[in-house]
Amino acid sequence: MILRRVIAHFRKQEWTAIFLDFAIVVAGILIAFQITEWNSARRDHALEYEYLERLYVDLQSTFDAKERRASWDETRKVQQVFVLNALRSGKLADEDRETFETGLAFFGFSSSFDIQWSTVEELQSTGAMNLIRDVGLRSRILQFDSDLRRRKAIAENFLSSIYDYRQQLGDRYGVLNFRGERDKVQLSYDFDALAADPGVANILSQIDFLSRFRADLVKTTLIELDGLKAEIAEQLGLETGEAPQLGGR
Repeated sequence: MILRRVIAHFRKQEWTAIFLDFAIVVAGILIAFQITEWNSARRDHALEYEYLERLYVDLQSTFDAKERRASWDETRKVQQVFVLNALRSGKLADEDRETFETGLAFFGFSSSFDIQWSTVEELQSTGAMNLIRDVGLRSRILQFDSDLRRRKAIAENFLSSIYDYRQQLGDRYGVLNFRGERDKVQLSYDFDALAADPGVANILSQIDFLSRFRADLVKTTLIELDGLKAEIAEQLGLETGEAPQLGGR
């Protein structure tokens, strides 16, 4: 239709009409491009919000899981101190034997270095990280991702060393060859012999140091993660402690 009109105007040398037709075509193309860009921007903003919601839920799940394990971790730390003090003093009352045995059996154990991070991994693997428009937030997420990988590697090395020390303790003294159910364990050991050998306390001290360093690494990571979670909550317009409604925008 437009093409026929342009040809007709051209034959009649109606230059003003030709110019107007050309302007209409160009304006139509520009408007179409602008509408496409607006739609694309709306889709990107919706995707950004969805990813931030999912990331927030990931982080909240991490803290919820850590809260559930907090009591178990604290008990392990208290029992480690008890075991070392008992061995160094050479004294263990009959009523404290269960605490000693449980502490010895689980010496060096703590909950895993488990951070829910699948949303960030998806953003990186799909090349969608740039959907997060806030450059500062995006940089902090990427920096935390780098720090998380490094800390996890360190934590795994520490855990491997803890297992090696526990193996040494089992091979040399046989005290970790135990049978039990849940947190109730039975060990075959001679407390006086263990307390008289400084090598036992030395190995356990090494395990205690590594487990505490690993716990501090987790604690530092969670503190930084909490700051990141608060920043994402602000981006989502959430109040403190409020849960996002996934897909609600």
